[in-house]
Amino acid sequence: MQENDVHVVKEKAKYLDPCAIYKVRHNFPNQWGDNHDKLAKYKTKKDKRAKRGRQHKKAMRRVSSYITYMILWQDRHYIWALYNFQGHWIAFMIQPKNRVVTIFDSLDYDQSTYKEFIFILQKLQHYITNGGIHNPERSKEMVVCTNFHATSNHLASTSRLHEQQLLNIGADLCRFILREAVNPMGTYYHPEHELAQEDKYVSLRKWENQEYRQG
Repeated sequence: MQENDVHVVKEKAKYLDPCAIYKVRHNFPNQWGDNHDKLAKYKTKKDKRAKRGRQHKKAMRRVSSYITYMILWQDRHYIWALYNFQGHWIAFMIQPKNRVVTIFDSLDYDQSTYKEFIFILQKLQHYITNGGIHNPERSKEMVVCTNFHATSNHLASTSRLHEQQLLNIGADLCRFILREAVNPMGTYYHPEHELAQEDKYVSLRKWENQEYRQG
């Protein structure tokens, strides 16, 4: 995790490693074709499908365990999770002690697009069973809210933040992504990721170089 001052909440917060939680981390078994090496010994489509399902659940448990461990270890009121899917980044502000997760999505995607990650966050009961501080009057499941209009029945609408607060959140997240996720010297830079390999992202990787700055 990366420590950073988050102005909107007036407290220090922590970040989860984006590369440990993004969609491919928990969804990759579903992308296996029938000829994948992991499915070679299974003869029928039914058996292959069952194997994908088992591996998928295992991958989701791994991501859930990572999040729970890091939340317990850091013991913060606010944890930021930057989540990537389909080339788009959204932010989850996790308040483990209040059992609330707030979503910030600039494109206002339908929440079904990342429902697996919401499911993982809602099922973080291990935070409580492992001694995490929490409000005993709140549900054991995380309550997921959004600061954008949503049609999903399971998402509650929360009050809007003021414009300057949203600008501060955006500044904090942009700073983290540019310095820690896409910068080759960053803590969470991964050379195998498309951000590190494709030429169209060179201005992000080398944003401090005036030659690559986009006007």
